[in-house]
Parts: sequence; C-alpha cells; structure tokens
Amino acid sequence: MELFSRIIFAGRVDSTVDYYASADVFSMPSKYLVEDGDIEGLGIVFLEAQHFGLPVIGTFSGGIPEAMIDGKTGFLVPEGDLKSLAEKIVLLKEQPEVYREFSMAGREFVERNFSWPVIAKQLIGIYQEKVL
Repeated sequence: MELFSRIIFAGRVDSTVDYYASADVFSMPSKYLVEDGDIEGLGIVFLEAQHFGLPVIGTFSGGIPEAMIDGKTGFLVPEGDLKSLAEKIVLLKEQPEVYREFSMAGREFVERNFSWPVIAKQLIGIYQEKVL
C-alpha cells in the first residue's frame, strides 16, 4: 500500500477523538524556530495521544520532553532527524510488546501526572503556599 494513501491532512477539526482512535502512533517532530522565537510549549497533544493509548514520538524541543517519558511512553528524536523518526516508527510496528508497554505506560503517566484531580491538588497547593 502506498504511504500517501494512508496519510490524512485533516486541517482544523472540532474533535480529535476519532483521529486518536484511528491512529497507531502519534508523532509531532517539532523544531525550535530560533529566528522567530517560536518553540513548542508543554505539548498537550502528546498528553492527549497518550491518554488514548498511543505511543508518542517527538523531538527534544521546548516542553515536549516534559509531556512524555523517553523510552517508556514514547521516543524523543533530535530535531530534523528523519532517519531516527522513521526508525522509531518501524520499531513500534515491528515490536508489538514495546508498543503495548508504551501504550499502557503512557496512559498511566498522564493519569498520574496530568489528570484533573492531580492538577487541581497542585494548583490548590500553590495558592495555599502563596496565601499562607
């Protein structure tokens, strides 16, 4: 099957749920645009993808490393290194046990660190620290 027949450039969508559900892997190889000062923030889409059980592949750019665990919930590759990116995608396809481990670990990572109850508790702690 030709690769282009399997890629969707959806543009702006109202809901990402169906896209995550139909995907096997999530990758967003961001690059720091020094001249524009543009860098990826936290990488919330990485958290969303892991919530849906997708292994993730990103770059060592901005906040992406904080939104995943390299080698446990996905992979980090150097910016612009298409060969490494392709190798990681192939690895996840050819090693289903790694895929399953990353899928489960990603869900656990997001729940443990970024669920609403966890974030709310952290936020309340910050407010209490500043007020008291």
